[in-house]
Amino acid sequence: MTRANRAKTRIGTAIALAAALAPLAAQALGSADLFYERTLMRAADDRCGLFAPQISTALDAAASQARGAALRSGTTAAALSSVESRAKAKAAATPCASPDLT
Repeated sequence: MTRANRAKTRIGTAIALAAALAPLAAQALGSADLFYERTLMRAADDRCGLFAPQISTALDAAASQARGAALRSGTTAAALSSVESRAKAKAAATPCASPDLT
C-alpha cells in the first residue's frame, strides 16, 4: 500500500468513526438536556408548588428516567451532578410567577 493510499484509508476511517459517534454525542447531549429541564421544573415545583401531587410524582419519575438515559448514553455521573446543580440554581433564581415556569 502506498503512502497516499494509507493516508486516504486513515482519513476514511476517521470520517467513518466520526459519523458513527456523532449520534451518540447528540443523544448524550439530548438526554442531559432533558435531565436539566426536568430537574429544573422539579426544583421549581418544590419551591413554588406549581403542580398537583400526581404531576409532581410523574415529574420525579421523568427526571429519574432522563438521568438514567443520560448515563446510558455516556454522560458521566459527575457531569450530571453539575447539570443538576445548574438546574437547581436556575430554579432558585427564577421567580415563581415567571413565564419561564408557568
